[in-house]
Amino acid sequence: MVGNWVGGELIYEGKAKRVYRVNDELLIMEFKDEVTAFDGARKERAPGKGRLAAAQTVFLMRLLGKYGIRNHLVDWDGDRKILVRGGLRMIPIEVIVRNYAYGSFLKRMPL
Repeated sequence: MVGNWVGGELIYEGKAKRVYRVNDELLIMEFKDEVTAFDGARKERAPGKGRLAAAQTVFLMRLLGKYGIRNHLVDWDGDRKILVRGGLRMIPIEVIVRNYAYGSFLKRMPL
């Protein structure tokens, strides 16, 4: 099923991705080549970042699937877009990995 899927209506846009509705069952998640800093006050283009984010997502979803954990992944275009099932219940987990403390974290947890 790998290919260039055509997304329809843009239903979500955030700092890291856009989500398009394909039909009642499928969505396209397109990861952006942008990075933000200072709580979104600064935005820069980072070529390749979207592909890396998509690849990490695909890796983790396939790993979950390997252990019998159902997830939303259907396919990956090999670049910045993944095809996913819509209408699933999300586990609200966000992971941010950094080598150094930056931004709002330093305000909340001064050294």
